[in-house]
Amino acid sequence: MARRELGAEDARVEIGGTEPADDCLVWVRLSESRRVVVRFAQPTVDREKARERLLTLVEAYSGTAAAASEQRMGAPGALTQALLNEQLGMLSERLDAARVLVIDDTSPVIWGSSDPFQRSMGGVEEAMRTAQVLASSTEAGVDFLQMLVDGVSEAGRKLAELRVPRQLSDAILREIDLLRGERPTVDAGGWRAVLLSARAIARMRHHPVLKAVRPRARSVMREEGFGLLAKPFASSYWILAVFDRDFSELHAEGAVVRALPRVERLVLALPPSNPPPTKGRVVRLRPAKD
Repeated sequence: MARRELGAEDARVEIGGTEPADDCLVWVRLSESRRVVVRFAQPTVDREKARERLLTLVEAYSGTAAAASEQRMGAPGALTQALLNEQLGMLSERLDAARVLVIDDTSPVIWGSSDPFQRSMGGVEEAMRTAQVLASSTEAGVDFLQMLVDGVSEAGRKLAELRVPRQLSDAILREIDLLRGERPTVDAGGWRAVLLSARAIARMRHHPVLKAVRPRARSVMREEGFGLLAKPFASSYWILAVFDRDFSELHAEGAVVRALPRVERLVLALPPSNPPPTKGRVVRLRPAKD
């Protein structure tokens, strides 16, 4: 269909590798590791127009193939989840956002993310923990991002030099170890996006009037080096577009609104996620006074 609609000679999906640089190639990203590439007989006159047509085609027809494949493979929800993440990845690319993700009002689940390493179950709680460590580090004058880039050993040496209190130092090193264990190949830009996403999730969960904002259709936050557009959908979900800079609300909201029907359809098609039970603990009760 891509070949026919765009008048191209060939079309393919590429996984990994360097981004195409040939003038005869036009491509769009499906996720951080996959892209659709079409090849023309000669360089196209209007590459941007061809790219927009390809992007529209991919967004419009990818769901049908995924749903059919999912039925054949017998893995309920797996490909729906993958397709949702790809849709969020494409939206992130269009917005030039650090991350785009979906959470809800109360559960610990991150329902979808443009981050291929993002854990779904417990993802909100993990993000809030990361945000707390980041905030405590910043307050103590510690560059947590650089520590994260450096790794546990180098971070431990720097924390000792800075004479950071033991409790905070242990929390920082523990968080670095956990994050790097989940994302072994992330560069500095990727780590910055992880921390920005954690801040965004924490801000939404700590929002004093989260449910009251819902009727107004969006929430916008801006700080130096941080931006967030949050838009509600369905009964309790939020799509978050996270930026590492200032951004155009008009452009961002327009792109989100156009993508939202597909995102909502995929989110509502996901199977329910039951969070793991929390560990119980014994609570000592004081005897009642007469």
